Amino acid sequence: MYQPRFQYTDIIVKSLMAIEKYKSRVEMLPLPKDIEKELRNQAKLKMTHYSTRIEGNPLDLEEVSQAIIKHRDREGIKAEQEVRNYWNALSFLSTSKRLKIQITENFIKRLHSIIEVRGSGRRNEESEYRGPMRPGVLFAVYDSNTGQPEYIPPESKRCSSTDEGFCNLDK
Repeated sequence: MYQPRFQYTDIIVKSLMAIEKYKSRVEMLPLPKDIEKELRNQAKLKMTHYSTRIEGNPLDLEEVSQAIIKHRDREGIKAEQEVRNYWNALSFLSTSKRLKIQITENFIKRLHSIIEVRGSGRRNEESEYRGPMRPGVLFAVYDSNTGQPEYIPPESKRCSSTDEGFCNLDK
């Protein structure tokens, strides 16, 4: 195991104390609003990119940024719509937190309706739970490298809107 050898000297101790003094002063300074807003936007952009990327979205960070800036609801590729929906969902969650909106089943359905927007803009109604898939259609989360399904959700008939809100997988 590495064991560094050093000694505290008066110069080192004085320097460390000076660093600590200035560090404390900097920590007390307020962050300018424009810089705080930019840092929050960058964090939200990276969250959007990496969260959709893990689900197989092929856009890189710059393409995600451009898709959000363009904000074309009626045009663009499916991957761009996915990142815009995710961005809007994060905005909805942030606003809901600030307004202290309680998380309920209707809240979840509203959030789902934002995530599932396709094409012509945001729906105003809440999304319903998914129904049975058409024969031959499989919804799954696929590995972006191999194309193989990594997660296949249970059939809709095995899930219900119960008080617990969970799928009954014992049926």
